[in-house]
Amino acid sequence: MILNFGIFRRLPLKIIVLCAIIIIKSRPPNTAVLLPGRTIAAAGFFTHEGHSPQRIYIGKFTMNNNGTRASSARHRRKKRFPLGFAAVIVFTAIVSAVYIQGGAHTKGAAEVFWHSESQNDVKTPDGISAKDEPAYIGGILIANKSYPLPRDFAPGLDESLKASFDKMQSDAAKLGLNLYISSGFRTYEYQAQLYDRYVASDGKKAADTYSSRPGYSEHQTGLAIDLNTVEDSFANTDEGKWVAQNCYKYGFIIRFPKGKEKQTGYQYEPWHLRYLGKETAKKVFDSGKCLEEYLGIDSVYPD
Repeated sequence: MILNFGIFRRLPLKIIVLCAIIIIKSRPPNTAVLLPGRTIAAAGFFTHEGHSPQRIYIGKFTMNNNGTRASSARHRRKKRFPLGFAAVIVFTAIVSAVYIQGGAHTKGAAEVFWHSESQNDVKTPDGISAKDEPAYIGGILIANKSYPLPRDFAPGLDESLKASFDKMQSDAAKLGLNLYISSGFRTYEYQAQLYDRYVASDGKKAADTYSSRPGYSEHQTGLAIDLNTVEDSFANTDEGKWVAQNCYKYGFIIRFPKGKEKQTGYQYEPWHLRYLGKETAKKVFDSGKCLEEYLGIDSVYPD
């Protein structure tokens, strides 16, 4: 569980005021005045007449006329413990736990955090369901068949991705290889046009194996690119072979690897790269897993 201290800022004012009153009102039990010659069997705060309470007496004892304690009794110095404060700690801990439990969604080994408190599904005009905020799993922005993007999510092509690709392109050129971006960022509307065209050509079932429905495309995140020719044959070119073995060094992974169609929900695409940053990309590459397996999530359309 990850503690979210922002909860304290969202507590209702009435609750905060109530907690403050509890703390202020937290006082030791009422003191009692011991009179000479009187025997008392009790436990609590006691005082001599005219004096402030200095000790807690526990047991049965009698006061002498000179104000001293005649009988033996266990005693200890008074320790004030603000019970109200303890109550506040327990209360806030419970509220925080409930709030965090409701705001975090666990999927496999990964924790999913939406970037706003609202997690409502939004029905777009074409009937496709999309979240009103993007999902981050393990700190990674996710867009697949299980995790849609908002219709208006349009960050453009990521600047770090551009810089990393330029470096990769430059290093490849030194080896006589030619790399270029054939497709980068796509808006929701543009993806809708592509998908509808593929459905009209091959049918929805077939289109879903190689094209994302609008709102579910990685290209809309601004963190995905297609290289060179968008064909399976790219894998057999010198560029394709070099990219497969070296793209992680620049922060990229082959997003839809061969043999992982069931996990990713898409056919093998050797040209499709996803930018994760060097550290994460190396971890995913070394694991031999696709991104879904690495994060412990699935990729399945809701219908």
